[in-house]
Amino acid sequence: MRWSAGIVAVAFAVSGQSGPAAGAAGSTPKAGDFVVYGFSQSDVHDEDPQVYELDPDTTIRAIGKWSTAGDEAADYNFAQIGRYHAKGINFMGSGTASVIFPKDFATTEIFDDMSTRDADGNPVPHDEFGFPEPARRGNIFNPAYREYLLSWARIQVDGGVDGVNFDEINAGFSGGLKYGFNGNEGFDDYAIADFNRYLLAKYPAFTTADWKSRFGMTDDNVLRRDVPAGDLAANFNYREYLRAGGWNLDPLNAANPLAPSGDGWSPTACTPRTRRSPRRTSGGTGSGWSTTCGRTRGTPSSAASSSRRTGCGPMWTSTASACTRGTRTSRRPISAAPTTSRWSTATSTVPSRCSRSTAT
Repeated sequence: MRWSAGIVAVAFAVSGQSGPAAGAAGSTPKAGDFVVYGFSQSDVHDEDPQVYELDPDTTIRAIGKWSTAGDEAADYNFAQIGRYHAKGINFMGSGTASVIFPKDFATTEIFDDMSTRDADGNPVPHDEFGFPEPARRGNIFNPAYREYLLSWARIQVDGGVDGVNFDEINAGFSGGLKYGFNGNEGFDDYAIADFNRYLLAKYPAFTTADWKSRFGMTDDNVLRRDVPAGDLAANFNYREYLRAGGWNLDPLNAANPLAPSGDGWSPTACTPRTRRSPRRTSGGTGSGWSTTCGRTRGTPSSAASSSRRTGCGPMWTSTASACTRGTRTSRRPISAAPTTSRWSTATSTVPSRCSRSTAT
């Protein structure tokens, strides 16, 4: 079993209030001023009784989709959501947004297409997990992979969850144990085509001479505006650029003009940390960061109300670590009709929050 039942973390967030802020002169924080978050790691068919004892406002991750467990609605124990709501607890579903196995897909070709790549264009193994079968990271730049993630997220939303946590959404860029977690990952065709679009948008007035002088591009491998950005045979190919510079085994090397010291890629849309640091959480296994979305209702917490709306659609608000529908008294299902789909396709843009961007 990948997921083990149990509350493994509890966080607190101050709820939005019309009165003085907690800690202000003359004010005394009250229990009702806080939102309590629980975190449970149960398989999709399991139920964690400790949640009912803890009685949090929201479980950031009540269940977790893993590999093929959670591909079908029949895999889930959605009946427990009613028991959560009866206790006044929001129920957030979840699943890995990055770890994939061959059995997750119908063919080897699909598995390969869904996998991240190193700067030589090869799939990156993640044997550091010690799983009995080969593990890789999913390619978040691949539209088919994003649709795969949304396929199980829709099942959870239609099953009645109050939010969905996409765990490790930016974890496919570490390089894994093979490369000492040096960032040699995320250089597949989908990603470097997006990188071309990014550079063209960032430098709209650049000429061929500018690309060559600023980044050392060459006549036979230079960005062009008259060729589709995704045509990697006729337009700039970042992998070829890395190989020519000798950086294909260490693409974030400071000698690379397109590395983070200049125009490298960084998940700054998800975290203010540097390109390297978020890959080394949890002792360098590449795990740690997650992106969550949850529906808001009533008076949102201060964390939710102050957060940016980043691709979650008009019904969704995302925060740095979790999402809440608001105060403890507004924690009921949005839709009373269980047969009514509560899925918003606007969430399909969530993965783009972790797109690579320029370092400052």
